[in-house]
Amino acid sequence: TISGYSVYYWAHQVGNGAWFIVDTNGKKLPNRLGNDRFRFLMSWGNSQTVGSTILECTKKYGLFPPGIACNDRQITRDDILNGTSVLSTPTYACTACNNTSKNGTCCSALIMLDGWEIRDDYPW
Repeated sequence: TISGYSVYYWAHQVGNGAWFIVDTNGKKLPNRLGNDRFRFLMSWGNSQTVGSTILECTKKYGLFPPGIACNDRQITRDDILNGTSVLSTPTYACTACNNTSKNGTCCSALIMLDGWEIRDDYPW
């Protein structure tokens, strides 16, 4: 965009949703999830497939950050920081660790839970 951010998206193979990634500084580095790239999931069906994990949604349609439960389970900040959110794996946690490219997937959920602010204890 003219203001310097980019939006990437792609539809799921099963045809019931899409991923969106917002890159706050476009092509500039570091291009890492949770740092300058933030993921969102759009659903236009009753469930979403993320890798081998299926997220059952009570909402038929919606746009939400991965890591936020689309079912009735209440997710906490600690769940997202530790990777125990609906994605059920620490590799998706909002952490600055370098052991996987998936780290930071749930950081947009943490920012949303924090009222769209980046708090002092944010991992980056």
